[in-house]
Amino acid sequence: MKNRQSRVLIAVLAFIFILSSGWFIYQNYIYKLPVQEDLPTVEPVPTEATTTVPRPTEPTAFARADGEMPAPSRIVIPFLEIDAIVESVGVDSEGRMATSDTAENVAWYKYGPSPGFEGNALLDGHNSWGKRTAVFAKLPTLPLDESVVVYYEDGSWATFRVITNNSYPLDNVPSSVMSFEGPTRTTVITCTGTYRASLGTHDQRCVVTLRQIEYFLS
Repeated sequence: MKNRQSRVLIAVLAFIFILSSGWFIYQNYIYKLPVQEDLPTVEPVPTEATTTVPRPTEPTAFARADGEMPAPSRIVIPFLEIDAIVESVGVDSEGRMATSDTAENVAWYKYGPSPGFEGNALLDGHNSWGKRTAVFAKLPTLPLDESVVVYYEDGSWATFRVITNNSYPLDNVPSSVMSFEGPTRTTVITCTGTYRASLGTHDQRCVVTLRQIEYFLS
């Protein structure tokens, strides 16, 4: 009987030992899931904000997605009934902007921007040719706010508005007229005033400034 009680006691103690050992192992060796404060934080992904940008009343300059700047090929001034070819020119023998070799064509300075693109685009044309009138004979009479259309060699075109029309003495033309600096604009120039044989040209220059309104791809 005594031996039986001893075996029961040993079995109970062994069971208690096994339970306590299992709890110890669970607490110290079994992997615990991290609590929330142990988890790394993740920055929230910002959502794309929708911003309303005020639309300017007039664009400052044309900027095509393809980065191209096509040369002008034709200019139309409805008020003056002008529809002329535009040719590209460089400088003459004295380093000045060259002019067309014909009475009918308009010249564009190819080393500057094209009309409507950033900078100051320069166009010029003759007032007279020998004893007859030339393409820009009536340019000094062009009113403000009149429309001008420029067509480009790639088939696109743009509309412009006349914002200034001034005449200056030949020896007192503002330097800004031929400058590429300043706001985007197109400057159209021709001779005006009285022809001076001693100078071989007229004694004034008519300078019309255009600001672009719209640009259309072909």
